[in-house]
Amino acid sequence: MLISSSFVILFISYLIAFDKISIFSMDSGIIQTLVDPVYDLNSYSIIEIIVLFVSLYGILIPFFVYGFLKPLLAFLPLKVPTIIALVCSFSWIIVPNYEYLVPERWVIISGLFISIFSAHGFSLLNTSIKSGFLRAITFATFFSFFIIYGIVFILSPQFGTISTIPGYFGNLTQFIMPISMSINSFDIDQNKDIVQLIDWINRNTQGNSIVIGSIHWRGWFSLFLDPEIDFKYEENTLQPLSFKNNSLFENSGLGLCNMTSSNSDSTSATILLVSSNDSILKDLSSFKIQEFGQFAVYNISKILCNY
Repeated sequence: MLISSSFVILFISYLIAFDKISIFSMDSGIIQTLVDPVYDLNSYSIIEIIVLFVSLYGILIPFFVYGFLKPLLAFLPLKVPTIIALVCSFSWIIVPNYEYLVPERWVIISGLFISIFSAHGFSLLNTSIKSGFLRAITFATFFSFFIIYGIVFILSPQFGTISTIPGYFGNLTQFIMPISMSINSFDIDQNKDIVQLIDWINRNTQGNSIVIGSIHWRGWFSLFLDPEIDFKYEENTLQPLSFKNNSLFENSGLGLCNMTSSNSDSTSATILLVSSNDSILKDLSSFKIQEFGQFAVYNISKILCNY
């Protein structure tokens, strides 16, 4: 209890004092943020959350209910976080701007507790079978199904799989739930390309340069990019014809162009754009200075800063 309380206090302190993203750091009040339509940011529907929950745990719900209620007061320390996770998973029932409370992530967390109590509920039901042989067959069949099902999910390819139940509803759930454990920012065989690209930038770019890339790659650049080189990410693909109207440039345009050199050579301080979609950036082919597999590096200093 002491350790758990310490983590809770530290977590809440961080949200209030340092967090720059969640509802705790917004100028408006928490209640106003969750209720006022002005702050609505829901990017997925309630139907999608319901489908996600049912497709993940529908087969376990009867066993979960039985295991959770029998006996009612047993496993109380485990039931408290279970209730919290389920309440947060269904927060959309009473909270209009529910995405701030990330119910889709609470759905995933709920799976830990649902699985535990489902196994408990099945065990209670299984012990009511009088025949020891039949009890063993039922036990082996039940758990073998989930073991095989789990292995299939682990080994499923990144795209197009329907080997899991959520996969059949991928058109509704894939935005908020990966349909495979191999899901990534890009295909696994491209890992070496992004590492080689970042290494090339480190060796061929001056320290106070800026690299612009996808928000989904920020982990790779945080790990391997020279700390003296600034990595800025953009959630949406940058459009070449409207660079200066892009929110990234509007918010930090002066900083982007505060370079020590106006030379567009790749060895000087400059602004680089990293992209994996050449079709969108075909108008920038003359600015391409290097490529690794599907990834390409563009020097866009002249476009942004009128060098």
